Amino acid sequence: MKNDMTQVHKQDADILNILDMIDNIEATLKNKYQSIEPIEKLCSSLKFNIKTRSLHKYNNDNQLHNCLKESKKIHFGSGNDIKLDFVNIDLNNSANIFLDVRYDINIPDNSIEYIYSSHFVEHLEHKELLKHLKDCFRILEPGGTLRLGIPFFEKLFTNYYKKDFSRVNEIKSLLSDKFEIPESLICYMDLINRGVYEFGEHKIVMDYIKIHNLLILSGFHKENISETDFIDDIDMLSRKNQTFYVEAIKHQL
Repeated sequence: MKNDMTQVHKQDADILNILDMIDNIEATLKNKYQSIEPIEKLCSSLKFNIKTRSLHKYNNDNQLHNCLKESKKIHFGSGNDIKLDFVNIDLNNSANIFLDVRYDINIPDNSIEYIYSSHFVEHLEHKELLKHLKDCFRILEPGGTLRLGIPFFEKLFTNYYKKDFSRVNEIKSLLSDKFEIPESLICYMDLINRGVYEFGEHKIVMDYIKIHNLLILSGFHKENISETDFIDDIDMLSRKNQTFYVEAIKHQL
């Protein structure tokens, strides 16, 4: 099934009514106050999350089982990096299936051999991330591997203290466009703000120790957790220099 929100929501009158109510509230406030940009952002986020919850339930109940017949490898937060021989899961139409890992996922215990994600886990709140890692541990078969590519936040701060600002010059134009600041006024702190916060999309900053501890809390044994190197066959080359990689193997039960 294509990840078509509209078709799913047409089957759910309650969801359509709620979305219409939000649109009406937003229109009323805009007529009254003219400028309501912060409220518009909240309404947009609320509508997206409501639609996401609805489509997640539909796919989780009706489509996920069929996807798992195709592969025992999962790619969470796939974005446009669609991997062959994986079930690619994300909140967009490029993925094989639209699911929101903040909610329960109907994947049987001990049934998945490999889980991968790159620049995904930092988009989850701390509580959501811990739930996700526990889900990964639950669904992995004994001996199965969880591989995570995580933004190398530590490198951002290290380069700042070393006064190595070369990365700023490489993406000065991008930072200028995003922050609406002339290139001549872009500084290294703009790069840090972009890397850490990603314009509101990043929810947590991690180094190896932090993710190591969260993996232990999730059920993995510390001797089965390690920092690893870039792998050509699976990791994105464009992210190589801004990423550290961690693998956790589920112990034999």
